[in-house]
Amino acid sequence: NCWAGSWSDANASTCYACSAGWACNGAGTATKCSAGYYAPAGSSGCSACWAGSWSNAGASTCYTCPAGYACNGAGTSTKCSAGYYAPAGSSGCSACWAGTYSGAGASGCTNCWAGSYSNTAAATTCAGCWAGTYSGAGATTCTACSSTWANCTACNASGCTACTSGYKVQNGSCVINKCSVGWYVSSSGCKQCLAGNYCPDGVNSYFCTGDSYSKNPGSSSCTTVSKNCWQYSCSGRKCYCCVDCASGATSDHGNTGTWCCETYRM
Repeated sequence: NCWAGSWSDANASTCYACSAGWACNGAGTATKCSAGYYAPAGSSGCSACWAGSWSNAGASTCYTCPAGYACNGAGTSTKCSAGYYAPAGSSGCSACWAGTYSGAGASGCTNCWAGSYSNTAAATTCAGCWAGTYSGAGATTCTACSSTWANCTACNASGCTACTSGYKVQNGSCVINKCSVGWYVSSSGCKQCLAGNYCPDGVNSYFCTGDSYSKNPGSSSCTTVSKNCWQYSCSGRKCYCCVDCASGATSDHGNTGTWCCETYRM
């Protein structure tokens, strides 16, 4: 008989060393190793791959499982699902911890980016912080902006990063900013100019006076009353105008000679 780890044909004058990936029992037969097993040249049997490795059928050795995969030593490798990870040589996939996430086939977990969080294991993405809160990288929850940061709508650990309308960020705090024309700055931010007023600079609101008025909200200037009035005076949205009674005007302020005076709401 041939020695263990060798083989021969019938009537052979010598025995041959068993090929790599095969097992030879010395009785003249050679058996190919199955997937998940290996055999160097001259082997009398096939050995199982170790956990965290894999092989195809007829392998001379086993290979380390690639990162992002799990290998059970039985010849198969399984790609890790999103929310899980595996370094090279792993026999199983592990869940990402809170504050991190991963995609499929990951070798490790990634911290949630600043302004987001995850509060569960095996997260596939991170959720954005809600208005008025913030977070650093790898957060499991979001922190409320300080109540001392007035008019702040977004922030980070250093202070405000966004403000309500009419305010701007300055050194981490919200300070009054110039509004659009037709609007003015109030204690609660920008407000639209009221009818009867005008807001030319985006900061202040002024009352229409003299011979002018404003009919609509958001006015940046006042309109001068028609000069066909014999006598007039205006206040906000209201003008007092005297015209010739012969025009058919109805007087609500009495007659002055042949003139009728009316109050017009513009």
